[in-house]
Amino acid sequence: MVRIFKRIKEKLVRKGEVRKYLLYAIGEILLVMIGILLALQVNNWNENRKSKNIAQSHLVSLKEDLKADQDQLTMNEEYINMYEKAGFNVWNQLYEDEKEVDNSTVNEDFLKLHLFREFSPAKTAYENLVNSGGINHIKNERLLKLLTTYYSIEPFAIRSREQRSRLTNEYDPFRIKYAPDGMLRDYFEKAINNHPRFDAQGYKIDWLSVRKDNNYKDLLEQLIAMRVPARFRIESNRQRISEILKEIELTMAPK
Repeated sequence: MVRIFKRIKEKLVRKGEVRKYLLYAIGEILLVMIGILLALQVNNWNENRKSKNIAQSHLVSLKEDLKADQDQLTMNEEYINMYEKAGFNVWNQLYEDEKEVDNSTVNEDFLKLHLFREFSPAKTAYENLVNSGGINHIKNERLLKLLTTYYSIEPFAIRSREQRSRLTNEYDPFRIKYAPDGMLRDYFEKAINNHPRFDAQGYKIDWLSVRKDNNYKDLLEQLIAMRVPARFRIESNRQRISEILKEIELTMAPK
């Protein structure tokens, strides 16, 4: 091909057709420039396709983690309902007529009402996105902002977790004080072995003494009240996840 162009130029020069030669030279330059531009365009297209594929791969992983978070929030809500019910059962027990009651359900509730399940979002996909530089391939600014907010640990969440931990630790001495011998041991053994139900029928808590313990009553009130912000956090995280998933779908949609 190069030899053919060279012969054409030499022929034009020998014939003295300078004007045609110049036009030919300009045309040749234009063809080269067009070729370069096309090559650059193809290269850009390939790079954009690679970038989009990288982003899509990370977004798929993010969706999986976020859906796992949704399942975790649902489970946490079920536990909140269970422990909240346990707290109210004990609360009602304390303010009934002052008589000894041997109720296996409320006895078990007394042992577990202080428990909390902490929400811990799955971060593997997000950390891979950031550490691999894949985050640079996502151009949706709103999505990036939502992700940063969701995976950041807020001071409020830290304080709430610390408060729940403090209340849980403060409750343990009351379990030891009022639970009869062997009750806690059997309860923990059943929990460790994933036994579906702890039978507290054979144990008797001194409810008359518990009713007179104002420190216990104060702590019980705090434990029940802590379920309110816990529910708020669940709904808040659900809303955030919903918004993120919506933006992910928009980003992944064909354009």
